Amino acid sequence: MDVNVESLTARATVVSGRFVVHLKGELDASAGPHLLDLLVRSGGAPTWVDMSQLTFMDCAGYGALAAACAHLPESAGNLRLRGSGGQPHVLLLLIDGLQLSHPMITVE
Repeated sequence: MDVNVESLTARATVVSGRFVVHLKGELDASAGPHLLDLLVRSGGAPTWVDMSQLTFMDCAGYGALAAACAHLPESAGNLRLRGSGGQPHVLLLLIDGLQLSHPMITVE
């Protein structure tokens, strides 16, 4: 399962029973809805998002991640964000520091 939009490439695989989505590029308002569609296909598996190749994320991109939590069943647990760096990581730290982070999102 893949998503390819102008600013973002997202590739989903199943690894050891986890639904893992690898992001590359920019997660913004134009890419967010496409990522949301992909994340809700997890089928209840624990869902991890590899952000190691994400170069930019705005609040709309974070909103898509938070919206996905509403669609994930309890059996999936928290949405785990892994490998963030650069500007996306700074945004995650800012959101967490302001205590605006979604309770079902875990940043590793």
